[in-house]
Amino acid sequence: MGLKDQEQAELTVPARPNRMRARAQVILPFLVLTLVLGVGTYLWTYQSEEQRLRERADAALSLHAETLLTGLEKFQVLPFAVALRPDVRALLDGEQAGDVPAVSDVLGRHTALNGLRSLELIDLSGRVVATGGLRAPPTAGLDREKGNAAGLPLPGYLTAAFQGRLGRGHFIGDNGVRVYVFAAPVRDETRAVSGAVVARIDLEIIERNWALAQNTVSAVDANQVVILSNRAERRLKQVQAADPAGWRPIRQEKFLHLLGWTV
Repeated sequence: MGLKDQEQAELTVPARPNRMRARAQVILPFLVLTLVLGVGTYLWTYQSEEQRLRERADAALSLHAETLLTGLEKFQVLPFAVALRPDVRALLDGEQAGDVPAVSDVLGRHTALNGLRSLELIDLSGRVVATGGLRAPPTAGLDREKGNAAGLPLPGYLTAAFQGRLGRGHFIGDNGVRVYVFAAPVRDETRAVSGAVVARIDLEIIERNWALAQNTVSAVDANQVVILSNRAERRLKQVQAADPAGWRPIRQEKFLHLLGWTV
């Protein structure tokens, strides 16, 4: 290589960084644009999919909430119908104690036909006069034999019935039995309230309507306890403890005013 060629090579070497810089200036905007478009597409796809899932969850939630309400509300008419029976009213009016087995038999037949846990006739002292079906759990809120004489306050559903209104409520027995209650007033010939007919529904029966639901469905009471769920591991737990650690589901909620529960 001659001197002239060496000088020419030395002159052309510094031009390489300039060419690379020029290429970078052309390529870099395309890379940035590609990255922005990729991130934007991902975010749009994620938000669209999340919105679609929320819409599906909301539709499913409305169905499950309606199933719960319908499953319970169909039982509320029965205690009113039983409270109108002459033999039931007569028993609370103080007629012969021999009528108790006959009324208990009537209550038992209605219990079996309607799938109740029990159907009870209770006087104004809170004493269970006649019953059909299973005995109530010990935490039902009153002494079955002594009523108010035992010093226990009447539960809210009985208080409402004794005031002439529909009483309703729920409780959990010591053995974990979950029960919903409807109480209807019994009126004598003067229209004064003489007692109440109490229908107790096993909530496990209502819960079975959610058994085939793909999503996790739960009903939470005012104390934040999971009363119903199609997932056994969530039942009777506080909401915070019911969710596994690190689990962040898409949560949809609906408050049911009649029950005071959140589904």
